[in-house]
Amino acid sequence: MTMNDDQLNDLKQFIDSRISQSVENLASKDDIKTLASKDDIKRLEQKVDDGFSGVGEAVDEVNQALTNHEQRVTKLEAKIA
Repeated sequence: MTMNDDQLNDLKQFIDSRISQSVENLASKDDIKTLASKDDIKRLEQKVDDGFSGVGEAVDEVNQALTNHEQRVTKLEAKIA
């Protein structure tokens, strides 16, 4: 099946209109600049850093608790043996 010029032009127009509709709601660089200042981004980065720091501290506490538990189990096993 081949397309004639009119059908090809119609298809091109359809594709152009679909692409235009798809990208019209995307934020431009200028939109982003007005939405988030450098200070906003720095505050967000600090919150992320603080959050990961808290996660790291929690992991350290869990690791310490596991180490203590393993040491207790080892001592109990030695007493039983």
